[in-house]
Amino acid sequence: MNLDADTELGHSHAYTPGRQIRRQIDEHVSACAALTLGEPVCGHDPIDPALPVYCWCPTPSALGALANLGLRALSGPSVDALRRANDRAWTVGFADPRIQRCFVTELDDWRSLLLEAPSPTGTWRLKRRFGFAGRGQRRWRAEPSADDLRWLAAALGQGGLLREVELPIHQEISIHGYVDSSELLLGTPVSFSSDAFGAPAGHTRFGGSSAWARELAEAATQVASRLLDYGYYGPFGVDAFSWRSEGGVVLNPVSDVNARFTLAWSTGMGDHRERALQCYLARCGGSQVRVSSTATK
Repeated sequence: MNLDADTELGHSHAYTPGRQIRRQIDEHVSACAALTLGEPVCGHDPIDPALPVYCWCPTPSALGALANLGLRALSGPSVDALRRANDRAWTVGFADPRIQRCFVTELDDWRSLLLEAPSPTGTWRLKRRFGFAGRGQRRWRAEPSADDLRWLAAALGQGGLLREVELPIHQEISIHGYVDSSELLLGTPVSFSSDAFGAPAGHTRFGGSSAWARELAEAATQVASRLLDYGYYGPFGVDAFSWRSEGGVVLNPVSDVNARFTLAWSTGMGDHRERALQCYLARCGGSQVRVSSTATK
């Protein structure tokens, strides 16, 4: 499970996960049961080398590891397409304007954007362009610490970051899909929860407003079109959330975009799961096989 794929995509050079990241991945492997549905997982179960292997995200390190094991991976989009599709920078225009999301680079007046422009809630949330399980984010207050400033300098040095209002989350939601040049499949929304660090803690089927479900599907359709523009094809997920405002509970339909599998992808896709995996297999040039016998990496 290369759950650290987003971190790898943020590196311009050869990537090797550190000990702490490997430990974090091991801690989350059990949560992947909802994605794999009993299918064998590389590194944990025997894999028939005749069967194709689906990567969590087909990054160079994942494909290289599978090749070293003599397994046949679905290579998916190019690494450049993966980087473009998973870069948080392009999601600015998809957020609710009240979140005041903007992209900040070294060329911008970041002091004005982060220090002199007060957040309506007193705190900004900063997000690096690539991150996973709550990594690469920081709460930013008007008087940053020395460690905050070091973190900011590193993020700006890696190409910039997102700034948005830190809000009291009412509900976290995601919607999942599969897209290629000839087909778009969308599942139904799921509700999910995160721990104090932003890492996923669990998910269930969404039982909320049908109007919100339609809004999430419309946003996911627009996101899918953008992913195709970037040369991406395959599974994806769109994270959203709601918050309490003075006028009631408000939905932000696009918080993060994950151009890869996610832990809740199988749950969200439901009856579309088998079709989506077969489409992905065909798009990658594989032969048709019984999906329940394939492995998910």
